[in-house]
Amino acid sequence: LKHSNSFDIEKAKLEQKAEDGSAWKPLIKTYRKSFQDWLKLALVNQHLTLEQRQNEYMQISSGPINSFIDEALPFMNPSESSLFMVNPEEYMGTHCRFGMKGILYQSHFDAERNAAVQLRGLRRWILNPPTQCPNLYLFPQNHPNRRHTMVNFAHPNDQKYPKFGTALGLELILQPGDLLYIPSYWIHAIQSLNVNIQCNARSGMSHLHDSTVRECG
Repeated sequence: LKHSNSFDIEKAKLEQKAEDGSAWKPLIKTYRKSFQDWLKLALVNQHLTLEQRQNEYMQISSGPINSFIDEALPFMNPSESSLFMVNPEEYMGTHCRFGMKGILYQSHFDAERNAAVQLRGLRRWILNPPTQCPNLYLFPQNHPNRRHTMVNFAHPNDQKYPKFGTALGLELILQPGDLLYIPSYWIHAIQSLNVNIQCNARSGMSHLHDSTVRECG
């Protein structure tokens, strides 16, 4: 479980490090907590302002201890290739994430193909194709926060990042039962609109946009 005074969990991680990657002061605490206690706090938070909330982001991953996840979501770990799990032999587990209202996961890309299923609540996604990478100002490849944008989507600085406003993308809201496929290198930001549960799994990577992403970050 991750705790932060910022509603922007990924932004808090970015702010941990100076721009040159030097020493940093942790803004996020990671610890264990029961789902019941987390849910109690999440339900209370829905009626508080962003400034009043204690923000927590919970994650559970499948494995020997949590085998119930694979049993409940067998389509995330198929024995044969499917539309959403292209290379099941490269399956690395299913990760279930529990979000509180207002939590924002800052825009970033994953090299692996990704499939995300919404189990409860609503999540807003903003997706940009790899070709928009130059307009999103990613950290350099040698930076600790590589793969992530330097732009704060909640409060973008147009003077510092003038091309950000020209970036093309898609916006959608995942509802319970929706399954979204995210190709390799597609850049995405995720915002929790209420208390929600989403699980995702990865299945290898495509090298179609290797050069595009390498050139911009």
